[in-house]
Amino acid sequence: MKAGEAVQNWQGTWRHVKCNEPRPAQDFVHAINTKEMQVPFSQKAGSTFAQICTFNGMSAVPGYALPGCMLPGRTMVDPLDPPTDLG
Repeated sequence: MKAGEAVQNWQGTWRHVKCNEPRPAQDFVHAINTKEMQVPFSQKAGSTFAQICTFNGMSAVPGYALPGCMLPGRTMVDPLDPPTDLG
């Protein structure tokens, strides 16, 4: 290739006109300004409590039982103490 046929690309290298490639569009991407990314209005967080009935919470054992979840006659199951009565 003769020097007159070469073109300088965006990286600063000299190339043939047929081999020249455009600069990728991703080089021009910028981050979004976070001050412009705000919701139009917001609500203060309240003190909402959602109770979940766990397996031990349904037992009638004091300290584990949860109000509204207890079932009379149900005992607590300890995962570290497997049942010995397997029938």
